[in-house]
Amino acid sequence: MTLAACLAGCRLVIANDSGLMHLAAAAGAPTLGLFGPSRERHYAPRGLTAAWVRTDQTAEALLARSGLVDDAPGALMSGLPVTRVVDAAETLLARTE
Repeated sequence: MTLAACLAGCRLVIANDSGLMHLAAAAGAPTLGLFGPSRERHYAPRGLTAAWVRTDQTAEALLARSGLVDDAPGALMSGLPVTRVVDAAETLLARTE
């Protein structure tokens, strides 16, 4: 409950596909989900103050090569440009303020 209350007070939460992302969205915080090797159509944050962005590659393509990245799961997110995240965050903030 404490974490949900803290998240509810956030101006913006940017998180990978995780329980924290879903808790932030459920608490009503503007939440931007980052997707790579997971399927946004199933796991994107929900709500009026939620949005998501993903890598250029599909989740299926990333999962198919996941064993080839030397146990560096962050390498599966390298196809998500920072500029895309910043643009989506600015759009979400403009929509929610």
